[in-house]
Amino acid sequence: MVNDKKQKSNKYLTYQDQEYERNLLLEKERKQQKKILAQQAYQQLDLNKKLIKKAKNDQKLILRLLKEDKSISKTQFNTHRLELKNTIDQMVDEYYELLEQYSVDFEKISFKLKRWLYGINKEIRRTTWASKRSVIISLIIVIVIVLILAAIFFGIDTGFYKLSAK
Repeated sequence: MVNDKKQKSNKYLTYQDQEYERNLLLEKERKQQKKILAQQAYQQLDLNKKLIKKAKNDQKLILRLLKEDKSISKTQFNTHRLELKNTIDQMVDEYYELLEQYSVDFEKISFKLKRWLYGINKEIRRTTWASKRSVIISLIIVIVIVLILAAIFFGIDTGFYKLSAK
């Protein structure tokens, strides 16, 4: 706790500390913007969902009234039914397009994770990797050692087997 207060009150921060503080501020701003955009998108999606539900209820009511009306022929009734069905299907398609658009806009990897991956990538570039030749030589040495140990254990096993057979 004491160190935290000293670090916050220290005028002379290192470059890394300054960069970390800037990144924290940027992340907070980005989260607030995302939260606002998410609320707007949810409101729009909720409104579209309510409109679809109301349109389906209206469709049922209109079809019931048209069925009761004797002056409308069966072909006219079917055309009205198809028109209503097509408009509702179109509204549902628009809803799913909006839903897909929102899910694409949502950022999947957080800023801290991106920053960590960036540091790991830099660290990997700095490391020196073994050459192909040294890897093959090490592999051959390991195989030889394993074969020698297997031969020793096999010899011990056969020795005990011969002793137990007598």
